[in-house]
Amino acid sequence: MIERENYLDSIAGLLILVMLGLHFGIISGEEHTIGPLFSFYMAWFFFKSGMFHQFDKKLTKKSIGALVKKLIVPFIVFSVYGLILELIQNTYDFHSIHKSIYSFIVQILLMGFAWCNAPLWFLLALFVARAVTMVLPFRLWWIWVLVFGSIAIIHNFMFVERYNYIGNASLAIVYYIAGCKLKNAHNSKVLVGISLFMYLVIFTFFPVFLDIRSNSTCYGNYLIAVTSSIFGIIFINYIFHNFKIPFGNIIAFVGKNAMFYLVLHWPIMMFLRNSPPLEPMSLCTSDLNVFFCNLIIGLITFAICTAACLLLNKSSKFKWILGR
Repeated sequence: MIERENYLDSIAGLLILVMLGLHFGIISGEEHTIGPLFSFYMAWFFFKSGMFHQFDKKLTKKSIGALVKKLIVPFIVFSVYGLILELIQNTYDFHSIHKSIYSFIVQILLMGFAWCNAPLWFLLALFVARAVTMVLPFRLWWIWVLVFGSIAIIHNFMFVERYNYIGNASLAIVYYIAGCKLKNAHNSKVLVGISLFMYLVIFTFFPVFLDIRSNSTCYGNYLIAVTSSIFGIIFINYIFHNFKIPFGNIIAFVGKNAMFYLVLHWPIMMFLRNSPPLEPMSLCTSDLNVFFCNLIIGLITFAICTAACLLLNKSSKFKWILGR
C-alpha cells in the first residue's frame, strides 16, 4: 500500500468542483469545453481507490463489514435524506408522495440509485469494485480487465438506463485495477508524454464525454471515452504531483471532504430549483439568465454543503453517517 499524498486531495477537490459545476449547469458539457476536458472526473476516484489496493486484504466478515460501514451506510442514509427533501416539497399532494416513494424503490432496484440523490450510484459501484477485487487473484489482472470490460461493453450496447449497477460497477472494477497497476505511471515521463499526446488528440479530433453512471457516453465513441479517461488520469496525476496549483488549500479542503459534497449537493440543488422562491428561475429564457440562475442556486448549494461539512467535521457523534 502506498501512503496517501496531499496532491491527491487537490485533484479530488478540483474534480469534485467540476462535477458540481456540471450538475449546477454552470460548466458546459459541450464538445471542446471544460466539461469534456475533465470527463474522467468520476473515473479518477475509482482509479485512486485502486492506487491504495492492499494485496494482503481478503474478503472476510471484518473487511466486508468495514466496506458496508464506509459505503453502504452512507448510501442508505443519504438516499433516505434525498427522499425526505423530495417528500417535503410534496407535503400537500398525497398522490405525489405515494409516487415518490414508489419511484424511489423501483429506481434503486432498476438502476442502483434513486433520482432524488442520483450521485449515490458512485458509492454502490465503489463498494462492488472494492469487494470484488478482494477476491480476484491479481496475477491474472489482465483477464479480469477483459472480463469486466466486456461486461461493461455488453451493458453499454444493451441496457442503457437499466440495470446501471451492472455496467458502472464493471467499469469501476476496470478503473480500480488500472489504478492498482498504474499508480506510479505519473512518474514515467514517457507514459506522461504519451498520455498527454493521446488525450489532446482525442479531445481535439474525437470528442467524447463518458457518463459512468449510465455506463454510456453523452457523445462520442464509448471505447475511446474509456481509454481516454486513463490518459487524462495519468496526466493530471503528473501535473498535481509536480507543480503547485493556485488556491491549493481551498481545493484540497474540498478534496478531503469530497464525500460531503458528493452525497449532500444533489437533493439540496433539486430542492432549491423546485422551491417557490427560486422556482421562477427555471423559467428563465435567455442563455445568460439561465447561467446566472444556475450560478445562484449552485453557490447557495455549495455554501450549505460547506457549512454542513464544517459542522459535521466538528462532531464525532455523526461521522458514522459518512462511513467514518
